[in-house]
Amino acid sequence: MAYGCAPGLASSIDYLLRLDVGRIFSRNKTLADLLIEGLRERNAEILSPTDDGARSSIVATRFADMDVRILAERLNKAGIVVSARRGVLRFSPHLYNDADDIEQALTTIDRWLT
Repeated sequence: MAYGCAPGLASSIDYLLRLDVGRIFSRNKTLADLLIEGLRERNAEILSPTDDGARSSIVATRFADMDVRILAERLNKAGIVVSARRGVLRFSPHLYNDADDIEQALTTIDRWLT
């Protein structure tokens, strides 16, 4: 164990618990819903579960006739952190993101889809 990291980990856990993990998860799902809606408007295929019993805030998607590795590279260069895994573009909105970040991602995607 990296004992020197333990105080930072403990502080991080305390911070997240004060914010309320349930509230964080709910907010993350709201951001994911905004992203999913925007991606569907752009004819993306959503691969992540969207039913409440099986979902998370991670959004996996792909576009017909678009190499997601190239799209991921372009998004990352624009400051939008995503990953491309096995032909799927993966977004992970979280606590430090907001609706403006989602809009920025969608606007950046628009530049490459047209």
